[in-house]
Amino acid sequence: GIHDLIVHNYGPNRYFVSVHVEVDAGVDIMTSHETVDKIERDMLSDGLNVVVHMDPIITDDERVNAMKKITRECLDEIDPALRMHDFRVVWGEKNINLIFDVVVPYGYRLSDEQLKAELSAKIAEKDERCNLVVTVDKDFVGE
Repeated sequence: GIHDLIVHNYGPNRYFVSVHVEVDAGVDIMTSHETVDKIERDMLSDGLNVVVHMDPIITDDERVNAMKKITRECLDEIDPALRMHDFRVVWGEKNINLIFDVVVPYGYRLSDEQLKAELSAKIAEKDERCNLVVTVDKDFVGE
């Protein structure tokens, strides 16, 4: 997956693009880096400079995938327009830290704090050990 795509226009034929690309954490770092380099080269053109940031994610862990599914379901209950990325889990002795970003639509009805509180409450109903570490990303493009 990709997220945080930002294009800066510095005048005619002068663009700078940055994007985050999710890569499988289980793949050799050199292989992932080669893939990211290829993406940068494929996007390169006159006046377009591209930087890709790698975000390793775990894709084959049943416990992580179960936590991600719970989180996705809770987000959908709040609003199906909410998206998430960079999902990670840190397993503690007594708590489970769910670390991720939530992308909210342009002009979203809830404040960041309201959204975090509502999401935290919904996830706690499913598993009270969960502690959320959430970054709220704004989708700056209106429909």
